[in-house]
Amino acid sequence: MNMHMKNVIMYLDSFMNGMLEKYPKLGYAVLIVAIFFAVIIVVQMVLIIVNTAKYNKSLDNLLYYDEVTKDHNYNQFFREATKIIKMGNKTDYSIVYMDIQKFKYINDTLGHDIGDRVLQGIKSYLTTEIREGEMCSRVYADNFVLLLDHRRGKVTNRLDAIFETVRKGDSKSRIEYNIILRAGIYNITPEDDNLKSIIDRAIYAKSSLPELAASDYIYYDDNMKLDLQREKELERDMNLALINGEFQVYFQPKVDIYSKIIT
Repeated sequence: MNMHMKNVIMYLDSFMNGMLEKYPKLGYAVLIVAIFFAVIIVVQMVLIIVNTAKYNKSLDNLLYYDEVTKDHNYNQFFREATKIIKMGNKTDYSIVYMDIQKFKYINDTLGHDIGDRVLQGIKSYLTTEIREGEMCSRVYADNFVLLLDHRRGKVTNRLDAIFETVRKGDSKSRIEYNIILRAGIYNITPEDDNLKSIIDRAIYAKSSLPELAASDYIYYDDNMKLDLQREKELERDMNLALINGEFQVYFQPKVDIYSKIIT
């Protein structure tokens, strides 16, 4: 029983006993009236509890449910993946961040309904490949993130199998189109304690993958780390330069080479 309802019933019981002791001649009349009001209060409490449960469920759906894939979303992934990493040996895990090559073409030529079906098929297939203690989720658009355990098998071998199945398309993946996935991989180190930074490194690795690369995935490495540090330093310097008014703007006019008139 809900704690609030227990408190209400205890209060009513105390109230009725007090009334009967104070006004014994009223007897059952007081009891009947008290029961009547008690029923009204209990009904109100039940309605409050039911409405609160519905509100909490709606809030959970809003925060943790992906309307496209009909499964948990990135918020849920982030929350649960953080717990998994903290509870275990973080070096046992890798973050894989992937997207679909030229997915915009599918949406533009075949329509968003087909695009959504592709996303649902990929998420469904990834879920079948996820094992206990691992997670996957769609982040947004055609971007997916996975938390994989090295002890469950070599990450690249598992990605090779996933990519090949998705590329071919079959009844298991429920994908009917030639889909190419590309991914960045980051092996979590003992020093890592921020999941967002970990995922950012996997994203950076994926973005570093050449268009015509021999492989569809790439590991984050020390060279990328240096590049990322330089980018962060450049961003910082640019912000400082803006604050200090160090930028100068020059406009290059377009001049017609025959009439010499500025166009």
